[in-house]
Amino acid sequence: MIKTTIEQAPRYETLSYVWGKDGRSEVLTLKDGKFLSITKLLQDALPFVERECQRFSTRYLWVDQICIDQDDRNERSHQVKLMGQIYTSCFRVLVWPGRMTKFDAELFSTEDLERANHQRTCSSQKKSTMEHIVHHLRKVARPSGSFTGSSRLEMLQSKWFHRAWVFQEIVLPQSAQFILTTMSTLPHQARTISLSELHKKVKGIDGAGAVADTIRMMYQEQRRHNDRLYSPIEQTLSHLAPRAKVSEQLDRLYAFFGLNFDAGINLTPSYDSPLEVAMMDTATSIIEGTCSLDIFEVIPRAVENTKRKAKIPTWTPDFREEHLVMPFKRSNTKFRQRAQSSPDLYPQFITSYITYYRGTIYCAGEEKRMIQAHGFVLDYIETEIGALSSRTIFRTGFDSLLGRCVKAWNNIKWRVENKVSSAIKHPRDGTGLAESTIYLGFAPIPTEKRLRQALIAEGCCALSYEHLPPYPSNSTETVSLEEHIRMQVMHGRTLWMTRSGRFALGSYLRCGDRICLAYGCSNPIALRGEKVTKVLGTCFLEEWMDPWSNGNIERAEEEFSSTVFHMI
Repeated sequence: MIKTTIEQAPRYETLSYVWGKDGRSEVLTLKDGKFLSITKLLQDALPFVERECQRFSTRYLWVDQICIDQDDRNERSHQVKLMGQIYTSCFRVLVWPGRMTKFDAELFSTEDLERANHQRTCSSQKKSTMEHIVHHLRKVARPSGSFTGSSRLEMLQSKWFHRAWVFQEIVLPQSAQFILTTMSTLPHQARTISLSELHKKVKGIDGAGAVADTIRMMYQEQRRHNDRLYSPIEQTLSHLAPRAKVSEQLDRLYAFFGLNFDAGINLTPSYDSPLEVAMMDTATSIIEGTCSLDIFEVIPRAVENTKRKAKIPTWTPDFREEHLVMPFKRSNTKFRQRAQSSPDLYPQFITSYITYYRGTIYCAGEEKRMIQAHGFVLDYIETEIGALSSRTIFRTGFDSLLGRCVKAWNNIKWRVENKVSSAIKHPRDGTGLAESTIYLGFAPIPTEKRLRQALIAEGCCALSYEHLPPYPSNSTETVSLEEHIRMQVMHGRTLWMTRSGRFALGSYLRCGDRICLAYGCSNPIALRGEKVTKVLGTCFLEEWMDPWSNGNIERAEEEFSSTVFHMI
């Protein structure tokens, strides 16, 4: 064992594996005579890993269980912060998914095992081990797509695929090799397969399910990382953290910190914090590091009342729950640069003491961490049109849907004309959001074109276009593609009409909620409340998406004074 820095380290490989639940019951003897406690699964993997390292003469292997003092929480926190650099700098990662019990009994003859050593050199003449597996799976596949007695299925059922840490362990290194063994395989007989090869093999296998999806995401993210195309860390956490399997809840966050590629965001793990505090600290670091509120796009979760139970601020995403909606496209505006010239306008954290009544009990001096931001109130949520979760609405009921929109528009217009509600200037009822409402003017009567544009968020939703088919030339197929996009945009969102007669899309909205534009947020946000507001997430407002690029922000700055938002 050697001690070194990442910058001065010799060429080394890393190991990705499952710890297991048995504890560190085995003993590893080092060359200097020292002893280390390790798990049974690691002890089982090391002879095969050593053999694979010798093939490339790397000589050095980094293993978390050996290289991190697992009993020192401070060292663990420090090393977790470096994990991204450790895996990015390694020559490659070796994956140990564990042994397969029925591999040789079902897939290999004695002759196959004897050929295992030299089969790499004649792969063009004989089927590879993985091809044998695929061939066997297709033979024994049931009509329902499930498999019986398949070592391939057994491999995909490995607990390794469900570990939270494996995602960054696979994505960050330049290459990844899976070591495949059976209960009777010797180290020199082990087979390997790369991530790209595994991705090709599982793509066409029915019944692979969530594991195939995990492999696909790993493969795509590794390619994006190699091309230096990075996803914002909050989107990574939003998508991966809820489905992660962890032995310690804090690792639901910390296992993905290595996938943060924004040097301005300082994510610091602390194993002394409760999960709720860790989520709040993570959100704080992202907002402070980016001078942006774009994290609000991942606030809507599949369970609405989570925040009340978790006691976390509404501006903090609950990364334990599945994400609900596709995010909107972000502006190309560099908010960090803008904040340097006008720091007071961009998000800041303040500590405030809130006094309020809870029932008949007077509560004074409760400390809250809140966001202070500046911006404009654009509009108000008025009439709900519907969630539109069924494809039938789009195929057979579009005229009816448009009719409902026109009816809602007429009702709102009547109330405006009779001063029941104002779509132009909301009354100034004290301090808070209602003080500065932009003069939007009343929108024209809804048309089919406007409705269709609203239902795809004017093309402003950051869809996973690589999963969609190429845009077809046939008109019938074009409608089908538009329907596909519309369903993705509307998933988790409800269509509303605002007090200015405009279309809006959002999650968990209510009549009276404010649609606001805040400095540091690419798109409008929905807020609830007056002096102290709750964050509902980003939302679509007709004609006001990405106002930083279309000139609307300049219009607002020239004609209106900004107001202060306090978000809690």
